[in-house]
Amino acid sequence: MTWSQSFVGDDDGDAILEQHEKVQLEITVPNTEPDVALLATSCSAENTEFRLEIKPKVGAIVPITRVIPAQIDQVMVLK
Repeated sequence: MTWSQSFVGDDDGDAILEQHEKVQLEITVPNTEPDVALLATSCSAENTEFRLEIKPKVGAIVPITRVIPAQIDQVMVLK
């Protein structure tokens, strides 16, 4: 899996997410045959819940839980 970040709006130029800053994360999950297990334990991943955990060096873990939509497009925005 690969990921990248880009700050949206207020940004003071460092790589630390601070109060009043927003960051957009782009996460790419591999879809090659050996990595299919990353998406689901069955043949389809639709309607499957997944969870991301953002773990800062200091502070509480931020969990993000979403459900994969019934229709999956090349690029998806899950809010």
